Amino acid sequence: MLAHVSSPTVPPHDAKVTVWLRTSVSDPKGIKVTLRYGEPCPQGNGYHFHKPFGQEIIMVDPPNPSIDDKQIQIHQSQDWVPEVTTYDHITTPPPTGNYLDSEAIEAGLSGHQKRGRARDDRSHWEMKTPTLATMLRFLQAAGVEKIKVFDPHSRKEHELPVKNQADILYYSGHGSSATGGLLSCLDKCPVLVSDIAPSVNWKEDLDYFIIAGCSVLKPDPTNGFAWGNATLKQGILKGLCGYHGLAPSDKGGASVRIVQDFTAFLTLTQIPPVRSKDYVLDAWLEANLRNKALGIVYTSSQFWKVVVRRWPFKDEVAGTFNW
Repeated sequence: MLAHVSSPTVPPHDAKVTVWLRTSVSDPKGIKVTLRYGEPCPQGNGYHFHKPFGQEIIMVDPPNPSIDDKQIQIHQSQDWVPEVTTYDHITTPPPTGNYLDSEAIEAGLSGHQKRGRARDDRSHWEMKTPTLATMLRFLQAAGVEKIKVFDPHSRKEHELPVKNQADILYYSGHGSSATGGLLSCLDKCPVLVSDIAPSVNWKEDLDYFIIAGCSVLKPDPTNGFAWGNATLKQGILKGLCGYHGLAPSDKGGASVRIVQDFTAFLTLTQIPPVRSKDYVLDAWLEANLRNKALGIVYTSSQFWKVVVRRWPFKDEVAGTFNW
């Protein structure tokens, strides 16, 4: 942490300034931080104050307490609080492309705390939910909250995102069955599961990754099995949800209807049939079956998929398949 202070005179060597540091979710009260004079700004328009080397503020996981000038709480492990985050990247302007399915997830899971969102066309802060760009680092973080440093006397403040992983990460964008990659990302295309590095980045709190993109969870070694081997087989996630063929587009509203049914099941407004014995996975299957979409779900050893048939044959959920 570094403070840039404007002053007409050089500060004494033992000069100090005091600021406050707080987070939007984990510790909204915050801590008081003392910064000591370090050196003149290289640009010549002020002076830098910071913590001495080796005494930087550290982030601790509750129930470890926040302590002034030493440490601040940031949830970094399973916290038993229901949370959701959404990542939505559109390639065509509204109304053909839109964020309505991601917004429906957030609205339908109103009881879940929001752990930020990513959108391709805006990267601004909102009062409670930080909105960032659709970049690889957001997929790796799988959820953020805000951390703010401020001076209560001058009313100056600065905010940044800090990782606070959600339980559910919902991705809405394009996918490629040729690579098993996610195609809707500003700084990396395709995004492979190896780019996300789940064993490093998804070990805190994430339970379910929902990929609302075409064919990325197709049951073969390039797609679904690759994602499953890197997450489910390693005990990192509880389940994967997505599509084994074409995913519903934003146009026409099918993706929104699926999400609305899905969240209705998760909030116990409706009860899905038991298939996988995992409530989130069963909710995804039934929501897609009702909307004639090619949904698929994985556990660490099995998968189920929606099969859409022509009349007079009935659509069904096929499975159990071992993998």
